[in-house]
Amino acid sequence: MIFGNVDKFAIYVEDINQKLTKVLVYLDGIPIGTEQSQTFLPGFIQSAKFFSQSSELPDFMKNLSDAEKLKLARGDSDLNGSENDILIANEFIVSSWAETFDDFLIMKYKQEQKIIFLWKLIETEGYKFHFTYPSKFINKLHKSTIEQSDIEREVKELLECVEKSNGRSDS
Repeated sequence: MIFGNVDKFAIYVEDINQKLTKVLVYLDGIPIGTEQSQTFLPGFIQSAKFFSQSSELPDFMKNLSDAEKLKLARGDSDLNGSENDILIANEFIVSSWAETFDDFLIMKYKQEQKIIFLWKLIETEGYKFHFTYPSKFINKLHKSTIEQSDIEREVKELLECVEKSNGRSDS
């Protein structure tokens, strides 16, 4: 099932009735997540409730490039950020989306009524993916700007579908 518009923002859940199922999040038409692995759906749903919730960037991050924001948030910046700056920036890293997304470094923050996602697929030295991603995604920074109301609507639709599914299975 697809919740949303895959060209902008959508959540794909292969089987809403299974606890382990394939889950992808589409940002500007690009699927985020490992298509060959499954996600624990109840855990993903708990984190989905917070997709549209984020803070605005602190002043010290606003003038940084997107690449610098992501580096600082990850804690591997050579920007001479203080330890406190790095801790604050790290709060914008998305770490709770589930194991399907563990090959991705994802950061999100609020800007007016939009949620900004900065993300990249990480390939580290000595680690090769056991599946194939197009090379245009690997270690390249992507930015998606999504209306907060679009995210809220699609997450609400997902939650309602899960509730209906759970109600049918209990009958």
